[in-house]
Amino acid sequence: MRSLLSLAQEEPGTTTWYAVRFDHNTFAIFDAFPDEDARNAHLAGQVAVSLIQQAPDLFVDPPEIQRLEILAYKPHQAP
Repeated sequence: MRSLLSLAQEEPGTTTWYAVRFDHNTFAIFDAFPDEDARNAHLAGQVAVSLIQQAPDLFVDPPEIQRLEILAYKPHQAP
């Protein structure tokens, strides 16, 4: 999962990208985009392609992609 960070950093439309672990066996990627075009470009880009190619070696089940809509947020502010 960490190796995908450099690929996500190369995507201008991926404004936020996190790889997270919930427990020993449960992982997720949370990413955000300014619009639907950027999201679609990401889902067709190198991060998604790499993840799908590596999925049989990394996961018991195929990755599940869920789309969500952020309704409210508090942006990060420097201290």
